[in-house]
Amino acid sequence: MKFFKFMALCFFFLTVAQDGFGDEVKLKKTALPNGLKAAVDRHIADTYRQGCGTRDAFVDTIYNSESVLDRREYFYQLAGFDWYVSQASLSEADKRNGKAFRGTLVIAASAYRKYEEDQWTDWRDMTEADRFTIIKDKTSSWKIEPKLDSVKYVLPSCEEVGKRLEGKPRK
Repeated sequence: MKFFKFMALCFFFLTVAQDGFGDEVKLKKTALPNGLKAAVDRHIADTYRQGCGTRDAFVDTIYNSESVLDRREYFYQLAGFDWYVSQASLSEADKRNGKAFRGTLVIAASAYRKYEEDQWTDWRDMTEADRFTIIKDKTSSWKIEPKLDSVKYVLPSCEEVGKRLEGKPRK
């Protein structure tokens, strides 16, 4: 019995350490700290293709692992594209390291489909697509980076979007 209590306590501390005590608060887009909305807009414009004759957003992602053989590329179409920012409390270490803000940019969509093997998958429901870490030092600009180092985002051209929507092969 003591073993199970010990394991439960370890699980609790690991969960708390990962989630930062669950203290993230979703911010209204109209109440973002100075400069963050512009940084988010730039990040989205550099990562997600919008327009191209459709209301949807498109992103090309490359997942890398330790092995070159595990490299996978996916092209996504996101319907109902949206985003929000949540802010976390700064830890003692963050404060001592000069951090002024720590949070998460969450990309959301109502549905998505993936282009693979020269065809589209069926549409699937989705609430959250991607998460990016947002950090601001007291003396620097906003930094928005993928939560996963193994993912690279590539902004597709409208020409590439058109080819995919027509079901044409990649090359």
